[in-house]
Amino acid sequence: MTAIIICTAIASWFFFASNDEQTNKNKKYRNVTYTEALLTCQKYSYERYGSTLKHLTLDNHSSRWEQKVEQYKLFFNAEIAGKTITAPTMKISIACDVSGRSGKVRDYDAQEDKS
Repeated sequence: MTAIIICTAIASWFFFASNDEQTNKNKKYRNVTYTEALLTCQKYSYERYGSTLKHLTLDNHSSRWEQKVEQYKLFFNAEIAGKTITAPTMKISIACDVSGRSGKVRDYDAQEDKS
């Protein structure tokens, strides 16, 4: 009788342990750091603007982690080169939201800085 209980306990443990591993694999959960979010936004910006992006500076004062929605909100100031050599550069403000779970850009907004 004791052998049956021990065998059942061991079999149950293996069954539930394998189910937990499958569940964790399906979640695709990642713990994304602030630095990873920053690099993701920088890469996204350079892919979007290419060689016209002259400067990209993080606004440390406004950038933050939003616990309620589990995302990083990063803000940048950037300079985009004009279409010709003599054209002035355009200053823009960028807001980039990165998921804290997947590490992907959720929202990306760029507005010309008129000041």
